Amino acid sequence: MTRERRTVFGEAAALYDWRRPTYPPEAVDHILAAAPIGATDVIDIGCGTGKASVLFAERGLRVVGVEPDPAMAAVAATAAARIDVAVTEFEHWDGPPDSADIAVAAQSWHWIDPAAALPKLARVLRPDGVLAVMANTPRDGGLDLHDALDPVYAEFAPELLKESVVTRWPVQNDEQRRTIAESGLFDLLGDEWHHDWEDRLSAQAYAELIQTHSDHRMLDPDALARLAAGVGRVIDEHGGVVTMLYRTTVTLARPRRSEG
Repeated sequence: MTRERRTVFGEAAALYDWRRPTYPPEAVDHILAAAPIGATDVIDIGCGTGKASVLFAERGLRVVGVEPDPAMAAVAATAAARIDVAVTEFEHWDGPPDSADIAVAAQSWHWIDPAAALPKLARVLRPDGVLAVMANTPRDGGLDLHDALDPVYAEFAPELLKESVVTRWPVQNDEQRRTIAESGLFDLLGDEWHHDWEDRLSAQAYAELIQTHSDHRMLDPDALARLAAGVGRVIDEHGGVVTMLYRTTVTLARPRRSEG
């Protein structure tokens, strides 16, 4: 059976939920500040295991997560109260008109078809609702042991040596903003917002984290296991801790409403 990168996350759903970073509260604050006063309902596009969903549920909002992978959706459904999950691709989801104040795509916008998603979002969002495209991306120099880990990649996964999304995330923010603006359905709200932060991980934690990324999951399972073991060994040899430098970005847009 052919495996596609967009569908491999469910193979490690529990590990994904355990090791993928959450989003800083400042990002949620920024989104809520743009939402209608008294906002109550959120759509989480490609919600995965609910990493973003739970943050809005904890603020008292009702969340509908839309997630195509059953294993990922099962984790999201138990992440917090006030979260319901529809197991389907967002392009096929039949969302009621004017049913959400916020639609958030957290680490998922690059997996969806904007030509299908944007018209649907324009219908689903209420007047003055807001679309928020959010992502955690590595900053320049975002892995302090990068050079030390290169020989491990050269041995076990040479195809990822220069292109791994773990440390060289292909930032598509400008393209995403342009696609949203050029749809004619949304108006961008200000410039892209960002917040810089860092995460310190043990050797085991980092070795588990890389196994949740799609390009790593596409490796032969034995090669992935050897790569993870080698990465963990190098980190242990360099003090046992690796620091990841992240930048969380948020693009906000509001749907245009036809006159009359």
